[in-house]
Amino acid sequence: MLMSPDKNTVCSIIKTAREIWSTAETPAGLLVRLSHDSSELVAVMLRASGYTVTEIDGRTVLVGGVDRLVLLEGQIAALTAERDALLDARRSAQLEDAMGGPF
Repeated sequence: MLMSPDKNTVCSIIKTAREIWSTAETPAGLLVRLSHDSSELVAVMLRASGYTVTEIDGRTVLVGGVDRLVLLEGQIAALTAERDALLDARRSAQLEDAMGGPF
């Protein structure tokens, strides 16, 4: 189930890398006109945040709803990778302690 895009959230995500020229709410979603030719980068950022995005041209994107499931799956994957790295570091430290020193 998709939730409608929140204009403030979308603008905050985009403003981390680019400036926004204008926005317009439409029945299909939030139409965002960028001040630079950077729709590809903006689309990647928004998709990583769980939004559906259609690139209209180099300066325009249409942001649809946010897919909460995709967003949660991305967060789970990131947390799993972080946990695995911490477990590996802990195991290495324990092995070094058991063997009497760093290797």
